[in-house]
Amino acid sequence: MKVLLYVCIFLLLVSIASAVSFDVDITPIKDKIFKNETAQFVLKIKNNEKNEAVRFSIGSPNVITGQWVFLTNPLSDSKFTLDPEAEKEIELLIRPIGKSIGYGIHTVVAEVQGGETRVSNNLNVNLMNPEGYIVSYLPRVVVTPDPNYPKRIKPNNPIPVTVHLLNKNSLDIPELVVKVNSNFFKDEKKIRIGPYEKADVSFTFEIDPHTMPQKDTMYIKLLVDNEVITAQEYNIEYIETNLEFTEDEKIEKEFLKKKVTHVLANPSNVKKKEIFSVPVSLLGRAVSSPVPKTKVVDGQYQWEVELHPSEVDEFAVIYNYRTFLTVLAIILILVFVYQYFKPEIIVNKKAAGEFSSEDSTLTGAKVTLYLKNCTSQPLKNVSIAETIPNIAAYVPRDILGSIKPEFIRPKERGGSTVIWKLDEVAPKEERVITYFIKAKLKIVGDLKLPGTSISFIKGNKKKTVYSNNIKLSVTQ
Repeated sequence: MKVLLYVCIFLLLVSIASAVSFDVDITPIKDKIFKNETAQFVLKIKNNEKNEAVRFSIGSPNVITGQWVFLTNPLSDSKFTLDPEAEKEIELLIRPIGKSIGYGIHTVVAEVQGGETRVSNNLNVNLMNPEGYIVSYLPRVVVTPDPNYPKRIKPNNPIPVTVHLLNKNSLDIPELVVKVNSNFFKDEKKIRIGPYEKADVSFTFEIDPHTMPQKDTMYIKLLVDNEVITAQEYNIEYIETNLEFTEDEKIEKEFLKKKVTHVLANPSNVKKKEIFSVPVSLLGRAVSSPVPKTKVVDGQYQWEVELHPSEVDEFAVIYNYRTFLTVLAIILILVFVYQYFKPEIIVNKKAAGEFSSEDSTLTGAKVTLYLKNCTSQPLKNVSIAETIPNIAAYVPRDILGSIKPEFIRPKERGGSTVIWKLDEVAPKEERVITYFIKAKLKIVGDLKLPGTSISFIKGNKKKTVYSNNIKLSVTQ
């Protein structure tokens, strides 16, 4: 009796040891069908073993009757191994093939065996009568795989989004609405999708290029008859766009004046700082002025510019040729006037007084005349006339380098005129004439020598010019 008891306990322990723990959950996808259709279920298995992988097999005893086809999709999912605590979803396909099967609800058993443990689940398939029946079950369209889209987005670039769709039942959907939206973009498209058909729907979005860096969520919704059948969300992020300032140039012209305005804009979505330069030549620097005022660095006007996103600022260079040309015109006029009115011959008169050693009175003077032909033409028949005041008299002397007077002519009211003659003075030629005078009386005041008169012929015209006056004083 004891031996029998030990054998029973041993068999019970072996049975417990060989039992495998797992969960089975079945969801109907399409359980109402006509005889020419296939029912669909999703079977979910979870291996509860923490340390042991379990080999599973799926089948149905109803197949033996020849009335039903029971398959997994794909067929390879009928046998598989699950790692410890792993899960797996298997699509079950059940199709009636027996001609004697009537309309109504039929039970098809799905058997799941894991190790030595077998679990049976009853699946109810409603075989409908097609006469007078209108199909009205809900569509099932899913987004699979995940859509193609950029997860990190530069706002200045287009945003492409492609949604991959799969119709998971036999319902033909003539109008499926695909909506894609976020906080900054949205759009929708309508498509037709047939039973078990796949479809791709593409969108391209453009947002404000100055959108600040931030996180956002993109939502994808599928609607049939204004009812949402699928809704999913995806995380996206707008990142910094580090772009150079854009420049637009405006030119305004007036008479002898030009204003060049450079309009800078920040296309980035963050605040930026740049150095903006405008080349300027030495001549341009003389006639131009920058607005706002700035300095010249390496032959360029330079400004330090800081702009917020989408901010615009202006920098100008004003070229004013009026002042420059006015000054130039004045200079040219003065040169012309000088050239027109300047004397052809220049005479500079200098004198050095001679004084008495006894009483420091003025007793005479040495006078020197410096002549220069300033023209590019020879001057002919040059006559130099020097007036000697009545209080003094010309003193003949031989002076090296000087010429002797042609004659001395007394004046009616006293004094005399000394005349020198030169046949020709060549262009740019210089001549020096020196002579002496002697006071008739001792002079205690001033001795004034009037300007020298020079007459000459240039071309066919006779002209006369005068030198400066000289005043000799005892105080000298």
